[in-house]
Amino acid sequence: FQSHFDGTAHIYFSNTGSGNTIRNNILINPHATYPIRISSSGRTEIYNNVIYAPRTSGIYLDLRSTTTTKIKNNILVCNSSCLYVYNSSSENNSDSDFNLFYVENTNRLVEKENPLTYYNFSAWRLVAQNDSNSFLLTNISNIQFTNISGYPNSSGIINLILLRNSPAIDNGTNLSAYFTTDFSGITRPKDGDENGSAEWDIGAYEYIDYPTLSLISPANNLAQTSSLAITFTYNVSDVGSIANCSLIINGAI
Repeated sequence: FQSHFDGTAHIYFSNTGSGNTIRNNILINPHATYPIRISSSGRTEIYNNVIYAPRTSGIYLDLRSTTTTKIKNNILVCNSSCLYVYNSSSENNSDSDFNLFYVENTNRLVEKENPLTYYNFSAWRLVAQNDSNSFLLTNISNIQFTNISGYPNSSGIINLILLRNSPAIDNGTNLSAYFTTDFSGITRPKDGDENGSAEWDIGAYEYIDYPTLSLISPANNLAQTSSLAITFTYNVSDVGSIANCSLIINGAI
């Protein structure tokens, strides 16, 4: 969702028991201080979310609790830091991996309070022993979202479905023990990169490689007006085999 709520967090767990799961959410331009905030809670799992252009940090982690917070298969596109960590001694209480990060200032991927410290990707991996299989991209276009012409604001068109060459495709970790669908209800995993092995994607959407349809006639997409039948000729191509194909016009085949 896209929200202009200006409170502490859109999703907030505080002093709760174990078994909290945050999954398959899309947060676009969230205006809360932190889109997701985990404060002294029991075990919390943050899986396959997209946090896009938050006002401050993407995820707030209070790691004074000895219980591990798991952060897997998320895409965080951040103006400021992607992670905000509270506690000076328990960075490795988080279990974060197989995520895709973009942050405008790469020296501020992670912001830590008490004392105030900033980590780049390499330093965060070292101090927290996390994200060894994650990605840090320095060009937002390399994420390969369908359309982010509105970045970092919401004035343009924003479509966070993955394109064919996205590094998020087939690079997540298998979470089938917890859930097996994406934001749209599509079954996970799919073989998005067509290498013969179905793997989990990173983010809220599982990539589907749709066939390409090319209209041959009427030519040049011209409007046709006739009291007689109009014949459509089209070509359909795909990277795999096509078992059958039907053209649906006004809801009818």
